[in-house]
Amino acid sequence: MQVNLLQACWCVRTRASLSHAGQVTSAALSNVGVAITRRLADIRTLSLPSPPRHTISVPAMRHSSTFRSFEDMVSSVKVRRRDE
Repeated sequence: MQVNLLQACWCVRTRASLSHAGQVTSAALSNVGVAITRRLADIRTLSLPSPPRHTISVPAMRHSSTFRSFEDMVSSVKVRRRDE
């Protein structure tokens, strides 16, 4: 009979310990969730930098040596693919 009492007492203590640990963990995770939510809200309110403006227009770029060089490379690849 005494063994059953010890087992019951052990079981009650374990259950109480696990319950307390669960409550502490739940509170900690809740605090983390609140902190993350606040941080995301702060990030959303920050203004995003505007994209950089191009210093050269597309029509002007077409006459640049870099663009012409690129066009030559693309057209030579097209010619090679057509000949194959």
